[in-house]
Amino acid sequence: MMGDEEEAKDLLQESFIDAFQKLPTLREVNTFSSWIKRIVVNNCINAIRKKKLDTSQLEEGDDFIEEEGDDFEYAQFQASQIMQTIDLLPEGCKAVLNLYLFEGYDHKEIGEILGVTESASKAQYCKAKARIRKILEEERSQNVG
Repeated sequence: MMGDEEEAKDLLQESFIDAFQKLPTLREVNTFSSWIKRIVVNNCINAIRKKKLDTSQLEEGDDFIEEEGDDFEYAQFQASQIMQTIDLLPEGCKAVLNLYLFEGYDHKEIGEILGVTESASKAQYCKAKARIRKILEEERSQNVG
């Protein structure tokens, strides 16, 4: 979510400190993994907010076509290839993609988190998928040719 390995490590360390301090509030040990994940995600969201993510990238000016189905064959790529491609995305696209795809937020929630409209979040998600698709297709054609 952070796009910078050092910043991600710092946030992870801060999250463990927060979790340790909040450990008495954990009600059931069985929920520990989801509880600590929520702490990490919230710390990432707060860091994104503090950085004042360049929301000019996320403005609605760009029209997008909402896709009904994605017929791109992602299964032909290794997960590591897809994750490396995600790392190449601009910060705004990457934040929206991570929050929507991996963290399960809807576009309305993402808009509230990032201070943009719901449609701007949807547009960035579509842009992120299109960029990923383009990069992977180029990589595939280079490997074939």
